[in-house]
Amino acid sequence: MNNQKIYLLKRVCKYGNEEILYLTKEEAAFEPLQDAFVKKNPCRKCGKLKYDSMSIETPEIDDELFALWRDNDEYYFLQQDEDLLLAKMSHLNRLLTAFDDENFPSEKKIVVVNALCVLLFDNLKLPKETYTDEQNAQMQENKAILLPKLQKRREKIIAYQDCIWDYVWKEIKKVL
Repeated sequence: MNNQKIYLLKRVCKYGNEEILYLTKEEAAFEPLQDAFVKKNPCRKCGKLKYDSMSIETPEIDDELFALWRDNDEYYFLQQDEDLLLAKMSHLNRLLTAFDDENFPSEKKIVVVNALCVLLFDNLKLPKETYTDEQNAQMQENKAILLPKLQKRREKIIAYQDCIWDYVWKEIKKVL
């Protein structure tokens, strides 16, 4: 018996036909594989590839998926905002290892740098924002972990300054 988790793709065609299809972990994780899967599987009712709605259950990014992403130029988790998807404390060690790797693909390293900077930005207390006590505590804890690691890499991060979102750089450069 195969113990690999199956991920659901739910969609509704323009004629109202609802379908549930099953994807592998890799198909669910990477947009190009999702697109290829959808193109190979037209609607069973109308035979078309256009849908009114579609949702895909996606896996958490783990070491295996991160390595596939790193090693395949064509793979991306999201066409836009990939850095936002990776900007989580659960990915911190993976991101730092990638950032420190001189052989890491340069286009993907830009995504990694942005993810690290967004992660710091997300854990700064911004003056116009209000936070709950729980959010404040979590942000302080995350910042205490993250900031020294990024400060240690400050010069390398500055080398990517032109690739970092302006609004993010404006805030994080004050603490780096």
